[in-house]
Amino acid sequence: MDGNNALFTANLNELSNKTTDLQKEISRLVNTDFTKLFQDLQKSFIDQTRKDLAIELKKFDDKSTDLQTKIDELRKQVERLERIDLEKHFDKLQKNTC
Repeated sequence: MDGNNALFTANLNELSNKTTDLQKEISRLVNTDFTKLFQDLQKSFIDQTRKDLAIELKKFDDKSTDLQTKIDELRKQVERLERIDLEKHFDKLQKNTC
């Protein structure tokens, strides 16, 4: 019987210690300002998102600028080709081959 009492007392002490630890944790959580923690986390997230978006927007801007340069170069080539008088060159080739 003494063995059972000792085991019961040990388990009761362990339960008491765990209850005390739980009460301390609950007290800590009750005293924690979750609103401020959430606002800080939200601000941090928004700041990081802005930084990440700025990097991605810069990439898009660079690609857009590069694409516009290529469009301008293509437009110049099309305009140059449009100015060529194909009939004149065709007639010239015909005369040379005859």
